[in-house]
Amino acid sequence: MLNKIKLGPKLIGGFVFVALIAAAIGITSIISLNSQMSKADDIAEVRLPSVQTLLQIYNGKAMVSVGERGLINRRMMEPQIRRAQYDYIDKAFKEAEEAWKIYEPLPQTPEEAETWKEFVPVWKRWVEDHKAVRRLSEEKDALIAGGLDLNDRRIAEIDERVFAAFKKSEESSHEADQLLERLVQINMETGLNSMKQMDQTNASAKTAILTVLIAGVVLAILLGLFLSRSISVPLAKGATVLRDISQGNLKARMKLQRGDEIGELSNSMDSLADTI
Repeated sequence: MLNKIKLGPKLIGGFVFVALIAAAIGITSIISLNSQMSKADDIAEVRLPSVQTLLQIYNGKAMVSVGERGLINRRMMEPQIRRAQYDYIDKAFKEAEEAWKIYEPLPQTPEEAETWKEFVPVWKRWVEDHKAVRRLSEEKDALIAGGLDLNDRRIAEIDERVFAAFKKSEESSHEADQLLERLVQINMETGLNSMKQMDQTNASAKTAILTVLIAGVVLAILLGLFLSRSISVPLAKGATVLRDISQGNLKARMKLQRGDEIGELSNSMDSLADTI
C-alpha cells in the first residue's frame, strides 16, 4: 500500500509525524506547567496571605489582652499610663480589622469556610466581653478623676467587676485562639498538599515527556530507515540493472511494482531496455 504513495507525500508525512511528536512533548509540558502554576498561584495568592492575615488577627487579639491586663493592674493608675493602654488596645483592634478585610474575601476550602463561620460569632462575643472590661475601666478612671481614693469601697467594687469581666473576656479569647490556630493549620496543610501535588505533577510530567520522547525518537528512526530504504534500495537495484545492461546483459530488468516515482522510473527503464 505504501509503495503506491508518491515520494512527496511520504516525505511530508514523515515530517508531519516528527512535528506531531514535538507537539505532543510541548503539549504535555504546557499542561504540566499550567497545573503547577495553578498550585503555585494558590500558595502565593491565597494560602500565604491567609496565614499572614490570620496571624495578624491573632496578634491583634493578643495585644488587646495585654492591654486589658494593664487596665486591671492597680499599680498602673497614672493617667498617662492608662491612656497609653487604651491607645495600645485601639491600635491592636485596627491592625486586626485591617487583616480581617484582607483575609475574608480570599478563597476558602470547605473546611476552612466552616471553621471561619464558627469563628466569627466567637470573635464578636469576645469583642463584647472586651467592651465590658473597657467600659468598667473607663468608669473607674472617671471616679478616680472625680476625686475618689483608690482604696474607696466603690473603686474596690468596680475592680471586682472589672476582674470578673476580664476573666470572661479571657475565656472567649481562648476559644477564639483555638479557632484561629485551626484556620492557620488548615491553610498550612492546604499549602503543603499543593506543594506535594506540584511535585507529583512534575514527576508525572517528566515521565510522560520522557516516554513520548523515547517513543518519538524510536519511531522517527524507524520512519527514517523506512523512507531511506524505500528510496535507496530501488535506486541501488536500478544502478545494478543499468550496469548489467552496459555489460551486455540485455535481459536485466528492475520489475518493481510501485505506484510512486520510483515505480515510474523502473517501468521507464524496463521499457527502454525492451527497445534495445
